[in-house]
Amino acid sequence: MRSLLVDNYDSFTYNLFHYLARVGGQEPVVVRNDDPWHPSLLEGIDNVVISPGPGHPARSADFGVSAEIIDRSPLPLLGICLGHQGIGISGGASVRRAPEPRHGRTSPVLHESQGLFAGLPSPFEAVRYHSLTVTDLPEELEVTAWTPDGVVMGLRHRDRPQWGVQFHPESIRSQYGHELLANFDRLTREHRSGNRARVLLHGGAPAPVDRRDPAEPRPVPPGPRRSLRVLTAEVPTGCDDETVYDRLFRGGDHAFWLDSSRHDGGRGGRFSIMGDASGPLARVATADVSAGTVTVRSNGPGSPETVRSGFLAWLDRDCAALDTDVPPLPCDFALGWTGYLGYELKAECGGDAVHRSEEPDAAMVFADRALVVDHLTGTTHLLALAEPGTGRDDDGEAAARAWLEHTRSLLSALSGTAPAAPPAAPAGSPEIRLRHDRAAYLGLIAACHEEIAAGESYEICLTNMAEADSTVDPWEAYRLLRRTSPAPFGALLSFGDVSVLSTSPERFLRVSARGTSSPARSRAPVRAAPPPPRTPPSPRACSRTRRISPRT
Repeated sequence: MRSLLVDNYDSFTYNLFHYLARVGGQEPVVVRNDDPWHPSLLEGIDNVVISPGPGHPARSADFGVSAEIIDRSPLPLLGICLGHQGIGISGGASVRRAPEPRHGRTSPVLHESQGLFAGLPSPFEAVRYHSLTVTDLPEELEVTAWTPDGVVMGLRHRDRPQWGVQFHPESIRSQYGHELLANFDRLTREHRSGNRARVLLHGGAPAPVDRRDPAEPRPVPPGPRRSLRVLTAEVPTGCDDETVYDRLFRGGDHAFWLDSSRHDGGRGGRFSIMGDASGPLARVATADVSAGTVTVRSNGPGSPETVRSGFLAWLDRDCAALDTDVPPLPCDFALGWTGYLGYELKAECGGDAVHRSEEPDAAMVFADRALVVDHLTGTTHLLALAEPGTGRDDDGEAAARAWLEHTRSLLSALSGTAPAAPPAAPAGSPEIRLRHDRAAYLGLIAACHEEIAAGESYEICLTNMAEADSTVDPWEAYRLLRRTSPAPFGALLSFGDVSVLSTSPERFLRVSARGTSSPARSRAPVRAAPPPPRTPPSPRACSRTRRISPRT
């Protein structure tokens, strides 16, 4: 069973993709709602799914070809959230603001165990992300599910094979999502066996369309491969992380410290990682999105080198060219690229290039030397990268083993060193200038609430920028920050003129040593936390997100 999945530019679309592939046994064909469209694209398709998305289904700019497909396709069709509302509009219902926005919250869904809901208990819990709701249903449409307060959660067309659900069956917190989609698969088979659907539309020649398949990796041109090897050593952790970073890396070329200042016996951030770009195989890559270039600096000849490429595509090619032998390690970090990706890099991910940053849009260090502190076992692991067989002493195994031995001696000498005295709060109060003052910022918050209530978004990251004319030592500021707000996922990046100071209770994404990624399971809003220190942040650490009230 193969589905056509119409993407209304929603972050849940590819969750649906994988659910549909699992239920139907084939990966769906994905088209976006503003792609060129012709009904011949329905050839070989068994059913259609209209994805969630922002906006209003009566607005062409928000719904695009989804409206035409709902109006004229003879195939079984399932609309989810915005798609559900689109079926309502097509059938003559109204779509109005809901009694209150519901985003990321579960509700009981009641139904009569028929159609899409056959075999499912009533009620069950489902996740809702919507500010609009279908109302004033005509005779052609039937309500199939609802909440205890009467908000429509499901509908079907009485004369056409179309069903809609307002909630998100593909959300991990929704119950019976796979079962509901399996019911849609069953309804499709029943419809196909009783009525071989024909495409009733006709027109000119088919227009080309980009059928996106997110399961396929981005193509990477082949290139020469380098064979690398990670060498390791370990020593008992003899002093605090701050002392080690201060003595071994602070002031180094593009030094970094991924800091678990609150590790909770391994339940939070178990590891702290530190290194720099001083090794023989180290490189530093920076991106300029507006120019479309990547600049790479190394410790070898031909540096710096500027290439015309998107940063993410360049990084793909670079990683694909490395064949690294990694021994068993207790952590996923096995050397390689470490740094930050800036906001403007969204232009490489389907976003608009609206702003231009004064700092690099991405800056990453290819670390070939690093320390990994295991806070659970009290062991410090030393990692060094070698390129065997190159015939060059400065990047072969001999140099890597020499660094391991030298660093082990340095750490042994530091064993028992008392922690440094706590940093003093900065003297004086520099004048801080905000891009948006209090009144303007409150106005922006109100505008965000209005956009959410209108269905234009379910989550808005509202940022502000603070600037101050003051001399701030990033090292002393970070020492103060990690004491004031200890966190399992902190970071200090000292990259030339730009320093990033970060303290976070959550990890958004985890990438394994084999290159596979998975979303973090610990992501959750923090309801209360100590305020950050009043030290001027770096340009990259000055924005702050205001979480929308849990009432949304």
